[in-house]
Amino acid sequence: MADIYTISSTTTNTLNPIRDKSLYSLVDGSGSSTIVNKLTSALTSSISSQTASNMNLVPVINDGKMQGMDISTFKDILYPVEHEYVEIGGVKWATMNIGATAVTDTGLYFQWGDTNGYLSGQCGSSGTTYAKPFTITAYKFSGGRSISSDSAMTKYNNSDRKTVLDICDDAARANWGGSWRMPTKDEYAALGASVNTAWTQVDGVNGILCIDKTNPSKTLFFPACGYLEGGSLDYPGRVGDYWTSSRYSVTTYAYHLNFGSSFLNWGNGSSERNRGLPVRGVIG
Repeated sequence: MADIYTISSTTTNTLNPIRDKSLYSLVDGSGSSTIVNKLTSALTSSISSQTASNMNLVPVINDGKMQGMDISTFKDILYPVEHEYVEIGGVKWATMNIGATAVTDTGLYFQWGDTNGYLSGQCGSSGTTYAKPFTITAYKFSGGRSISSDSAMTKYNNSDRKTVLDICDDAARANWGGSWRMPTKDEYAALGASVNTAWTQVDGVNGILCIDKTNPSKTLFFPACGYLEGGSLDYPGRVGDYWTSSRYSVTTYAYHLNFGSSFLNWGNGSSERNRGLPVRGVIG
């Protein structure tokens, strides 16, 4: 039997999940009723109102019950998706990239400080089929100019002296919300000191496997996704570049994790900010 919701003391078809959260209770298949947190922790202020029709509900009948409403039709509202993580060295690291659905997936590519991510197939320098050219003139903080110095950037330059991305420019926070953010270069360095690594394949995907030195059951895999530059995807399967939130001073670069089959730089490498790199989120 499908899960059923009941509503007490109301006969209206229009529900406000914030205002009316105390009216909700869950009836399981055996018929026993259990209040499920009154949806307090599951509902957010961004949900202002819902109607019976757009929540796939049937109208409330006279005895105050809604019958046949399958909770799975709107579980994303009741139980927001939680992203898996592994805690290593005091930092909680996401097990997959922003935009990915598996640990071996690339996910999305981001320019540094841009919260809009793109698939590799959306990269291009011309033509209407391309969503994004990964060039300096198309970079968020270049002002549309072809520039080569940090001081010419409209933000994160020698004038504002910002060394770490503001949270409003953090791709992890913008896409996953909650307490997720991009790691700093120092956090990548600390991760490198806490794990043993190996260049390997997981499900046919090249990358580095990180194994916690103190607890080998804790592992992370970083696929070698390459990077987007100009109108192409460069070195997929051969090189892995992942943004940190740390600015590289003086030039138009930012720090990144950088690895291949024979090298590994834990957050102390640098790359042009207009390149498209994957992002791995952290909490901590």
